[in-house]
Amino acid sequence: TAFLLCPQFIEQAVKLFCVKESLSAFIERLALKEQFVKCHRSYVVNLAYVEKISRTDCTLSDNTILPVSRSAYRNFNERFIQYYRGSCP
Repeated sequence: TAFLLCPQFIEQAVKLFCVKESLSAFIERLALKEQFVKCHRSYVVNLAYVEKISRTDCTLSDNTILPVSRSAYRNFNERFIQYYRGSCP
């Protein structure tokens, strides 16, 4: 079971979802899956809310800091760059 915190676009509230599948499987079912990336085995982020990335963490638009794993860093950084260059829808 994975617990996901998803910011809501209108109210800026946090909604908790409980799903019985892996985070990777859940991402595949999302409508805008190109916009969501794993930064750590326990976290998936919406690139629209990422402000800054370092080798060890990322900062979201609400100043939340999430860890970035060594194994996820390369893909996460590449997807972040692509997103902000306009390569992702």
